[in-house]
Amino acid sequence: MPGVVVKARSAETGLEREAITSVQGLYVINYLPAGRYDVSAELSGFKTARFENVTLDVGERRTLDIKLEVGPVQEIVTVLGAAPLVERTSPELSTVVQSTQLKELPLNGRHWSSLMMLAPGAINTGAGTHTSIRFVGRSVDDNNWTFDGVDATGVKDPKQDGSIGGGDANAPQNVSDPQADWGDSAQDVRHNLIANWVYELPLAQAVDGLAGRVLRGWQASGLVQIRSGRPLTILVTRARTDVPDGNSGNSSTSGSQQRPDLVPGVPLVPPSAQSPDLWINPAVFAVPARGRWGNAPRSLLTGPGLAQVDFALTRRFAMSADRNVEVRWEIFNLFNRQNLANPNVNISSGPSFGRITGPANPDFGTGSARQMQFMFRLNF
Repeated sequence: MPGVVVKARSAETGLEREAITSVQGLYVINYLPAGRYDVSAELSGFKTARFENVTLDVGERRTLDIKLEVGPVQEIVTVLGAAPLVERTSPELSTVVQSTQLKELPLNGRHWSSLMMLAPGAINTGAGTHTSIRFVGRSVDDNNWTFDGVDATGVKDPKQDGSIGGGDANAPQNVSDPQADWGDSAQDVRHNLIANWVYELPLAQAVDGLAGRVLRGWQASGLVQIRSGRPLTILVTRARTDVPDGNSGNSSTSGSQQRPDLVPGVPLVPPSAQSPDLWINPAVFAVPARGRWGNAPRSLLTGPGLAQVDFALTRRFAMSADRNVEVRWEIFNLFNRQNLANPNVNISSGPSFGRITGPANPDFGTGSARQMQFMFRLNF
């Protein structure tokens, strides 16, 4: 319905913005800060419609369909506490990290980007930083995030230039037959669980004196990450003269990445089960004959999964009504579980093929060995 005056007024600050519906009955109110709003719609000859306590989070786009009823202008139809509606105008997934999560969850290095793992569709493919977190299998350049409403998207990752999907090789084995490279993305993590909690410990509730003041008020928080492994594509280094189109390359030269032949009847994993010393059975692959393409498909196997529990213990000691000292102890990879990197996937590597030679993350962050950090902070 055209000509409807739609107003949004902040219930907290009094800020008011309005828009008028177009010929198609559409309206857009731009640049609204996050907060709670009362929304009204008015048109002569119709009852005024009002929605109270419409919540808008940081970076969120809300769709609010309004139905006007014929009637005297002095009549008002009010909807209290409008529930969040299904977003029908955009396929984007988003979330808002609450201040409690920001303050209480264990974050390695207290880096804000680790909180992106709490967003729906987030998959951690590395150390849990903004360069290793993907959303629904897409590459780094397809992700966008804001910090306090300001665009905080990282600079372009040169490793993703020209990438397909989630950062796979930028050229098929046979450029004349891209269908032969149909397969799962290298970032296709089928199972992914991330959970967090904050819990006030019920310690020494009946203890008085100095002991009670020391033991009471402790708070535990944690973050659990469990995911399955990522797909592995087996490669082989071949000379340009060995492939039909002469377009062969590897990690240091341009050209397409080549795949080996599969040996029929041989299992993909070692008969004695997978281990870091031998994750892939080398007997199942062979170098293709000169002038032929390898017949091994992409994403043939799956690498090691990841499981990690991070834990924090926090206590605030009051100094005055508005001052306190916070003591915090954070443990990352609480159970010191060994999270493994992907194995060597090039059969031309000799004895190192199929072996895992290191952890998922040798430094700090998700996938590293157990690490701890202590913090003392004055809040005022």
